[in-house]
Amino acid sequence: MLELVKDIDVDAPLTDDILMDPDHPVPQLLLSLYSMETYLYGTLNYSTRFGDQSKFTSLGPYAHALDCVVRMNCYKRTDLNKDNFKGISLYRGASLTED
Repeated sequence: MLELVKDIDVDAPLTDDILMDPDHPVPQLLLSLYSMETYLYGTLNYSTRFGDQSKFTSLGPYAHALDCVVRMNCYKRTDLNKDNFKGISLYRGASLTED
């Protein structure tokens, strides 16, 4: 996974242009980290669902960047009805049922 970020400038600011580019290594890394079986997605989902502010200082910047990646790239797609995505929350779930 570190090969995703080996050639980036770590001192460069994280801009909307970077987050909106699905081919850029930073959004790929953000999504890869969230999709792994680690504490990250569970802690982030719990904090978001139940309003746990204790994780805000540590996971807040990551959560914001991840939100930007998902939201901005969703709105770039022309095959999706953007109105279907207003006011919804997205959680990664491994134990979802059909209901």
